[in-house]
Amino acid sequence: MAPERAEFPNGSEEKEGLTAAKEAGAKGRQLRTWEEEKMEPALIILAILVVAVLGRANSVALAASLLLVLKLLQVDQYALPLIEKGGTFWGLVLLIAAILVPLARGTVTLRDLGHVFLSWVGLVAFVLSLDRKST
Repeated sequence: MAPERAEFPNGSEEKEGLTAAKEAGAKGRQLRTWEEEKMEPALIILAILVVAVLGRANSVALAASLLLVLKLLQVDQYALPLIEKGGTFWGLVLLIAAILVPLARGTVTLRDLGHVFLSWVGLVAFVLSLDRKST
C-alpha cells in the first residue's frame, strides 16, 4: 500500500508529516505536542519551588511561585518578557531603597556616615569603587 501524499499550495507533493519527522530525526529530537512543550518549564519551576520551600529560601520560593502562577494562568507570553526586561532594574531599585531606609528614617546620622566612610574599610571600598576606564 502506497503512503498517502498531500498536495501543498506551491504544487509540490510531500508524504504527510514526513518532512517534520525527518527534521526531528535529523536533529535527534522527538516530536512533542504543544502541551508537553508548555508543561516542562512548569515542572522545572515547580521543582525549584519545592527545593526552595524545603531549603527555606523564601525569596526564591516567592519568585518561583509568581512565575508558576503566570505560567498556569497562561499570561507568561506577555508577562515574562516584561519581567525579563525590567526585572533586574526594579529589583536593584527595591534593594537600594531598602538599604537607604535607615537614612530616610533618620536613624543614621551624618556622624555615623562620616565614621563609616573615613574608616579603613570605607576608604578601601571607595578606592575599589572608582571606575578605572582606560581611554
